Amino acid sequence: MSADAVMSEPVRSRRVGYGVALAVTGATFGVRLLLWPVLGDAVPHMAFFPAVTLAAYTGGFRPGLLATALGAVAANVVFTEPHYRLGIKSLNAMFALPLFVLVALIISGLCEALHRARRRILADERRRAAEALRRSESRWQSLTETLPQLVWTAGPDGAIDYFSTQCEAYTGLSERALLGWGWMDVVHPADLAPTRAAWAAAADKRAEFEVEHRLRRADGAFRWFKTRGVAAGDGLAQWVGTCTDITTRVEAEGALRRAKDTAEAASRAKDEFLANVSHELRTPMNAVLGMTDLVLEGDLRDDQRQSLRTVRAAADTLMTVLNDLLDFSKIEAGRLVLDPVVFSPRAAVDDVVRMPAPLAAAKGLALRATIDSSLPDALVGDAGRLRQVLLNLIGNAVKFTPSGEVVVRVEAGPGAAGVRFAVQDTGIGIPAELHGRVFRAFEQADTATTRRYGGTGLGLSIADRLVKLMGGTITLDSAPGRGSTFAFTVRFDRPTGTTEPTPVPPPAPAQEPPMPRPLSILVADDNEFNAGLMEQLLARRGHRVRLAGDGRETLALATASGFDLLLLDVHMPELDGFQVVRALRERERTAGGHLPVIALTARARPEDRERCLAAGMDDFLTKPARIPDLLAAIARVTGDSGAGSPDRPGLTPAAILAACENDAALLRKLCGWFQKQMPARAAELAAARQTRDAGRIQATAHKLAGMLSVFSAPAGSLASQAEDLAAAGDLDAAVDLAAQVEAAVPDLLRLTDTLSLRHLHDLAATPGR
Repeated sequence: MSADAVMSEPVRSRRVGYGVALAVTGATFGVRLLLWPVLGDAVPHMAFFPAVTLAAYTGGFRPGLLATALGAVAANVVFTEPHYRLGIKSLNAMFALPLFVLVALIISGLCEALHRARRRILADERRRAAEALRRSESRWQSLTETLPQLVWTAGPDGAIDYFSTQCEAYTGLSERALLGWGWMDVVHPADLAPTRAAWAAAADKRAEFEVEHRLRRADGAFRWFKTRGVAAGDGLAQWVGTCTDITTRVEAEGALRRAKDTAEAASRAKDEFLANVSHELRTPMNAVLGMTDLVLEGDLRDDQRQSLRTVRAAADTLMTVLNDLLDFSKIEAGRLVLDPVVFSPRAAVDDVVRMPAPLAAAKGLALRATIDSSLPDALVGDAGRLRQVLLNLIGNAVKFTPSGEVVVRVEAGPGAAGVRFAVQDTGIGIPAELHGRVFRAFEQADTATTRRYGGTGLGLSIADRLVKLMGGTITLDSAPGRGSTFAFTVRFDRPTGTTEPTPVPPPAPAQEPPMPRPLSILVADDNEFNAGLMEQLLARRGHRVRLAGDGRETLALATASGFDLLLLDVHMPELDGFQVVRALRERERTAGGHLPVIALTARARPEDRERCLAAGMDDFLTKPARIPDLLAAIARVTGDSGAGSPDRPGLTPAAILAACENDAALLRKLCGWFQKQMPARAAELAAARQTRDAGRIQATAHKLAGMLSVFSAPAGSLASQAEDLAAAGDLDAAVDLAAQVEAAVPDLLRLTDTLSLRHLHDLAATPGR
């Protein structure tokens, strides 16, 4: 309140007091007059004390004095005999009148003193409040002027009623030009609509107002600001807010986004480069492997066959390196995902251990696996990736162990479905300072120029990352001369329901499927060498082959001639494989029929397979396509599994030759061992089958699977399936397969009785074997 208001308050109070004095005195007079018949002349002055007190309390001394005077006159003139005459009418009246006046003056004086004290207190409080307000305003102004942000206040409609001086300095406009809605003139045109919409939404709900927009600077440049406002208390119509310059942050985010885009583009370019490299490498590798297999099928001297087997081994090594590079690329890009299935951990480990067994035997190493009996029979996980990790660790152990043994230990780990795997060897060992290096990409413990062991240095890195992807970590315990132990624990899931384990096929050299009926096959490949090789491989197996060198010729032949199958290279001139198959499928929708198409490509990425199948192709093979894989794919898409194949599985020449390393003495030992051990094992399986003992069927089939796989991949597969079915509780199916295994044993014993290397080579060269 201002000083003038404070000064005028007593005047207003006295005016009210005068009115109260007149009113209450008149009211008292009327009441006393009505009570005259009862009271008579008794205490005439006392009746007017309340009127005096009320008048003095309301207006102070002067209104109290007026009430005193009016009351004294009324009491003396009207209510004291003789009535209606002013004067000293009696001794009593002579004392009563002065006493009334004295007491009334005292009351009025006290009330006046109270009024003055109240006015002083109010004046002091108002002065202090005004001073506090001035200090608060000074602090507010100092704060807003020193903050780096632009400070503003506004009404609910968005009209600004205050701007700090920084706003004027930044925009170059006066506060008058910015107040109201003038501030919208400095907002970037592209940000006007979002700003208005954000403000309308905040004002409607009295919620926090926050928006990022650009504001024009005095020199015409725009900078990014984050404007934030909040309602200044419940029930208030005022908003308080700030504008913070975030240009540096926005530019940093933009730079980071551009760097991310550049990195992603580089990663895509790297993936595309690796895909192209894969294509370029796989195309000549297709020729190397295909021609090697083709020549190995013919009649050769032992030294020639051994030389070609060396070529084939070197080519397989190159393919391993190429596959490692592609796997590493997918892991780096975060595009490698797990494919969980229900599988038997025992069967998976046994399958992996069988693969390096011939190499271990050739070096005189003992390679064995011990599996905890408490291990669950069926688990859910990526069995293929688990096998890849174990194969890498076991392969390294065999490679770096000159003598002694390699032991694979599998134990039930912590948790309901945890499994601990350990690969222990008696090899050369690794110094402690090199333990971390062996898991790094492209690094090896042996880096000397005279190093004895090859490799890219990717195997352990990939294994380590695959284990991490499965939720575990590989540990290493090793020292020079003491051997090495690589161990990791992975937690799998338990299968639900009665789902059977999915057999994990070993990636060992596959046996060719039985010979199907002769087919009319169109081979489309622009590489003349690859096309000629495919023609020879298929013609040797009784098929009629027609070659096409480009996409247009392929489409014309496929639509005009009655082929049973199309082997289609994805990358061809004129029309690529996708265009050919789309046009072919479009024609078939109107003309009817369906020509099976197998895609052939050197690109091995999962997305390449998905793209081929989505385009309408029936199957997908990666170059270089192995002969067994090619014939198996042909059987799948044509539905011809070879009706003329024998009822019982026979020998697998490729597996036997791999196991004995083309050594006649070792072959005789293997056959002798097979002849000695197999009858007893078969008898055990027969006894278990007859008693329908699932546990004994599982254990016996497990032992038989390893022995049979050395000589007959189909028989070994039957034993593994019997083991898996027994473990899954499907007793009827396990008994049926066990009977098939028993039926195959006499034939295998007869075939291995006088088996020789010459006989094996003849069998391997026979079409369909």
